[in-house]
Amino acid sequence: MKIESQNVEFVFKDLKYTLKELNNKVSSPVEVRRNFGIFITLSQKLTEVMRKEFKAITSEDWQASKFEGWNDVANLFKELRREDYHEYPMTINVMEQQHYLHAIYEDEEGNELNEYFSPCVTWELGDPFATEIPIGSTMTLLGYDEDKKPIGELIPEKVEYRYVVSPKTDKVDKMLKELEYEDVISLCTKCFEILEKYLEYYKAKIKETTN
Repeated sequence: MKIESQNVEFVFKDLKYTLKELNNKVSSPVEVRRNFGIFITLSQKLTEVMRKEFKAITSEDWQASKFEGWNDVANLFKELRREDYHEYPMTINVMEQQHYLHAIYEDEEGNELNEYFSPCVTWELGDPFATEIPIGSTMTLLGYDEDKKPIGELIPEKVEYRYVVSPKTDKVDKMLKELEYEDVISLCTKCFEILEKYLEYYKAKIKETTN
């Protein structure tokens, strides 16, 4: 009887669904934190299930280390899983970037261009169970407008929020600083791309071993 890799496919589909939920629920910090935690767990569970399933199908041991696609992102997720399971619960911070219109000018062809001042700050999410993003930083301009009225608080034209990992250990902090991106969704997206190739490698090894 032919045994198919159903369990591995099941875990991988859960990973794909969790990544989709991360993208769909970015307005809720608690949902982002929970889905990020689920993604971390599933990313490591995939190999655990592969070991059991590969043994059942081929009677041989699964050797994940022979996959040549592992990189710094994959290593980060491995360490995050270890840290979350053995040391500290995983938490996230919020990176907020505000865009203020600074100047309007024309280029050489007469096209109107906007120049923005875009400060970016990262702050701790006080309530890890918050369902909405709290009001973050504000900017106040000390001065007067053309009517000699105090300008006061400036209103940004656009505000962008990104969730970033809150490192609990020096090791994770160092690993994050060595990457080009640090927000949760970008990290999960890059990790998923690696695991897609990992799954294809797994299927190819099963085919190679059973033929």
